[in-house]
Amino acid sequence: MACAIAVEYPGTAPGPAGVSIDGSEFTLSNQILTATWTFSNDRLRHARYRALERDATLEFAGDVFQLVLADGTVYRAAEMNLTGPVTVTDRPARPDSSRAADRTPERQLQASLVSADGRVQVMWRAVLLDHANYVRQEIAVSVAAEPVELREVIWLRGPVASAECAGTVDGVPVIAGPFFFGCEDPMAENRVERSEDLIGSWSPNDFRTGRRQLKKIPLTSKVPTDGPLDIVFQYKSGPHRLDIFGVELLEDGRVIAEDRHHGSAGTTHVDHVYRLRPTEWKPDAAYELVAELDTDPDFQLPAEQTINSSGSVIAMGERGDTICRLPRSATLSPGTVWTQSFVVGVSPEGQLRRAFLCYVERERAHPYRPHLHYNSWYDIAWQPFALNEQNCREAIDLFGRRLIARHDVVLDSMVFDDGWDDPQTLWRFHAGFPNGFQPLARACEDNGTRLGVWLSPFGGYGEPRRQRLEFGKSQGYEINPTGFSLAGPKYYAAFKEACVGMIRDYRVNHFKFDGIATGMYAQGGAEYVRDTEAIQRLMLELRDEAPDLFINFTTGSWPSPFWLRYADTLWRQGHDMGFAGPGSKQQQWLTYRDQAVHRNIVRRSPLYPLNALMTQGVAYSRHGPAGEPSFDAAGFKDDVRAFFGAGTSLQELYIQPDKLTEDDWSALAEAARWSRANADVLVDTHWIGGDPARLDVYGYASWSPRKGIVMLRNPGVSPQDFALDVRDAFELPPGAARSYRLQSPWREDAERPIVAARAGEPLTVSLRPFETIVWDAIPQDR
Repeated sequence: MACAIAVEYPGTAPGPAGVSIDGSEFTLSNQILTATWTFSNDRLRHARYRALERDATLEFAGDVFQLVLADGTVYRAAEMNLTGPVTVTDRPARPDSSRAADRTPERQLQASLVSADGRVQVMWRAVLLDHANYVRQEIAVSVAAEPVELREVIWLRGPVASAECAGTVDGVPVIAGPFFFGCEDPMAENRVERSEDLIGSWSPNDFRTGRRQLKKIPLTSKVPTDGPLDIVFQYKSGPHRLDIFGVELLEDGRVIAEDRHHGSAGTTHVDHVYRLRPTEWKPDAAYELVAELDTDPDFQLPAEQTINSSGSVIAMGERGDTICRLPRSATLSPGTVWTQSFVVGVSPEGQLRRAFLCYVERERAHPYRPHLHYNSWYDIAWQPFALNEQNCREAIDLFGRRLIARHDVVLDSMVFDDGWDDPQTLWRFHAGFPNGFQPLARACEDNGTRLGVWLSPFGGYGEPRRQRLEFGKSQGYEINPTGFSLAGPKYYAAFKEACVGMIRDYRVNHFKFDGIATGMYAQGGAEYVRDTEAIQRLMLELRDEAPDLFINFTTGSWPSPFWLRYADTLWRQGHDMGFAGPGSKQQQWLTYRDQAVHRNIVRRSPLYPLNALMTQGVAYSRHGPAGEPSFDAAGFKDDVRAFFGAGTSLQELYIQPDKLTEDDWSALAEAARWSRANADVLVDTHWIGGDPARLDVYGYASWSPRKGIVMLRNPGVSPQDFALDVRDAFELPPGAARSYRLQSPWREDAERPIVAARAGEPLTVSLRPFETIVWDAIPQDR
């Protein structure tokens, strides 16, 4: 089992878990938190949490949980009967588990409950790990004799002071002061209800292709008395999306606040909420919004076609109840058990992101680990059926000689993408692989690496997809409007059999699962709940087969951190490759890659860890956008250093191995070795700087007590200065080193001067056009 990369809690050491009982109150606790549940008259009543470092209390009104059936029946925890005493148990560490939490001792409270009518039983647990900053509740639901249709589980519905939802997609946590909490499922609705006030609309008159329009919207009512104002652009109908490039708030004709970023409203909404933060609201002032609008910048309007899309503009009003619920439309039958969980965690002042990361790294399916691999897509898999045993074997041998043997680099996998299967079968090899992957598995073993493979749960793309689905229909495999349905028992069994066969027959250690449910721009699972649950179940079952398996879940995912309970990485969303901004095509690609991360991940789910993303890696190959003729060695080096400096664990090499010179291999090897040696730091990677779409200087920063790492990039055609304060960039916790020595990790920069930086004293960093800087930050006052 691979060693976990630890993320230290950025505050008082939590210490071991303890249990205390005071009459009807049962408490789990350590040095930073307490969680108390009341059992009175044989009923589970309510929960109360304390963040000891910040002397704060979180008390949830109402039931500890509710189970809602399809017929409207509600089973409330406080109305269910205890069937025995509340027990306290100690669970020892399980060192062979892939999940770090399982390798840590824990203390549990456990209670068995039954509904008054005897139909439903619940095994309730509360769990606190040693050295953890969070406590989890789990319920295992079963039925006695007759099936029941379960509609949803509700963990919380009631007022919570200062609660805010940490993102705009399903399955993000709620934040309230020092606390984070939520249902631990990517399909969960963890949200704060707010009233909505219609303040305007948008129509074809408000935007034209190729020319941005300014739309003015008077705020004649519902002006806040204090705090920020959130403006939402909603799509109603039509074939063209609305693109929003910024919103200004005017007070008596003067701009007093603005939010400038690129969002869109269409069949999928992306970053379409604009937050305006004036210093004050004056009761007698006249307020007006000015929005900069257009449609998709890449959209070309066909001749004689007009734009006819429309939608509304909403001002978000007063906050209401906080809700944590999981919609679930399924039958519970005797003999089956359905489990769900809810977490409450705490954070020190100014350390929310890192404290949440501390929780994620313990509970995810496998802790962060670099996974360097070749992907065949732009090299030898671009055309249907182009992959074959010979060209795959050649790629393995080239990487074995030129990267693994010559440069002593750990290459975790050789991943063969779409194109190995015969689409007139179901996930069986085409004639180019007469012996399956057996010869390739041996070649990988001889070269010190392993095999990885692409499979598409919903059937893939293009003509091969059409053939797969046609074959599937003829064999009775279940299909939904998006393709194959993993929720169908026959297709699920066949797909799982294909995956397990890859592990057992060919020692596959990496799956690229490409496509499920709504695909590219998914932001929740409501439309295909059962398919989404099926991919969760599949990933857990495959980890039982191979605990160190690396699973990259691409289209059909969305940036809920709770997906990481199943997958190692998720897709950053957007096109595979693209070009944005000025400069060479290679520089435009780098801008596009990070623009997509900022827009689709950082802004939509700010607590999602950037160490767990598929960003499309390093691209320098022979086909498609990665085969762009103007790509050159200098741009390749920029790509390599910017990519590895960003710190994600999924290290994809979309490269043509016989295209690389020895200097190219050396640059790649140096960055890969540096990344693996600094995994304990890069696990903390997070966004710094501005918006690549606006050509701001931006980058990534990581910190641990051992050192820090900074990557900065200028995506513009002009030199730019960036004010780097290591206190803010590293989000330094109390007690951390304040002085750092900044130096490049690359051999060619060995003669460059070392730069001194001190927390609270911004350092002016001057970047040339398109320059990428990577620094190791060595603490000087430990």
